[in-house]
Amino acid sequence: MYGQEEFIEYGKLVWNDRVRFAHEVIGFKQLDPMQEAFLKEMDREDHIAIKAGHGTSKTTDLAISTLHYLSTRPGVRILCTAPSKHQLNDILWAEMSKQIGMMREHPIGKMFANNLEWKKETVSNLCSPNEWYAAARTATKENTDSLQGFHEKYVLRVIEEASGVSDAACEVVEAATGTIETKTIFAGNPTKRTGQFYRCFNQDIQFYKTFTRSCLNVTHPLLRKEALRYAERMAKKYGVESNFYSIRVLGEFPLADEDTYIPIYWAEAARDRQIWPQNSYDLVYGVDVARSLNRDRTVIAKRRGDQFLPYHVVRYNDTMKIVRDVAQMADREKPKAIFIDVIGVGGGVFDRLKQLGYPVIAVNSAETISMEFPEKYVRLRDELWGKMRDWLEAGRGKLWDNEDNDLIGELSTPKAWLQGAKTKIESKDEMRERLKKTGGDESNGSPDIADAHIMTFAMPIADYNRDTQDDGDEDSNQDDGPLDPVAGY
Repeated sequence: MYGQEEFIEYGKLVWNDRVRFAHEVIGFKQLDPMQEAFLKEMDREDHIAIKAGHGTSKTTDLAISTLHYLSTRPGVRILCTAPSKHQLNDILWAEMSKQIGMMREHPIGKMFANNLEWKKETVSNLCSPNEWYAAARTATKENTDSLQGFHEKYVLRVIEEASGVSDAACEVVEAATGTIETKTIFAGNPTKRTGQFYRCFNQDIQFYKTFTRSCLNVTHPLLRKEALRYAERMAKKYGVESNFYSIRVLGEFPLADEDTYIPIYWAEAARDRQIWPQNSYDLVYGVDVARSLNRDRTVIAKRRGDQFLPYHVVRYNDTMKIVRDVAQMADREKPKAIFIDVIGVGGGVFDRLKQLGYPVIAVNSAETISMEFPEKYVRLRDELWGKMRDWLEAGRGKLWDNEDNDLIGELSTPKAWLQGAKTKIESKDEMRERLKKTGGDESNGSPDIADAHIMTFAMPIADYNRDTQDDGDEDSNQDDGPLDPVAGY
């Protein structure tokens, strides 16, 4: 057993030896060389910035650094911030909980873990829990008050997903200083060429020790296979010259923010944003039916007001199975409108759902001219993409995406140009041809998920608000038709 004296002496040994702390206190048997290089620089440097691709153990290292500082510096204040609660509570805080659990599995680690108390938004040292703690504080441009008041002898500032943290929030964070020692870690995917995180690697590089982590450079045996799998998938889907591949795989800043019609950081901001409940709005669907049932995907996007809900992706070579899925969802969720792209086999899906009595609206996005803004867009598809872009630029709503960020990737892939005075968005065929030239798999070059989402902009959002409807409007309360009991769809 280890007593108080042993604890103090061991604390001295790992005071500035974070690699040893990771191995002997937390219990990591092996670290990637990129991780060891970062932790060693944390021993020597005060201000560090890491731009990283997906799955390169960035969050693991932030948790190690936070727990080390919390365990060795008396009365420390640690400010951990990110653009969203999800990134703090569900990712960084969850990783710290996991590592504290690892510490409890062996005597040396348990000696340190017994002093730590994990809560949803704080991790405290029980020696003095009111003064000695790490706190999770969401960074927003509108409200920076929660980031103030972090002053002590020792201060650590952890800025996660730093590309999404505003300059205003960064200025408040940098005002948190220690009288003896102040350390800073900026970390994240490098999604845009502006802001403090970008300056860490450019104008302000003399003040920061910088690291770049690529999925291609991961060597840890438990991480390398997944990192390379992800890199291969992104290369096939977007091409090795795309901004998405550069950001998510190579850990590099985009070549230019306006390289694509929708900048990736607009979409990421919408994913991370917290908004008011949208319960007063009716649910609508956007359905992009696979052009080729053997190659493409059918996607059902769901939107309630300014919030997109989890989307549904299927691959069927039978249109009646698509009808069945849409109908079953509609029976449960009662959408006010189901927008269906009727190009190709989508027309058959529309016809059958209409026959069954569902509130379907045909959208011929590729062939119909722009309806609301014919002076701005060539076709209806261009107009719908323009409305999605305007919505994202305004910062008014929230997206949902899967772990691989397929929606964000697809939204930030198409290019656009002026045809005369009108905007034209790259077509699916044009995207496939470009992808083929940049090393990708042309069979992946169809933004089916994004196209389903833009379909929901075929009507103004105010038309979905139940608060604006007449209570006596029979159409607003109509009972959608049931599944066909004979055919089963």
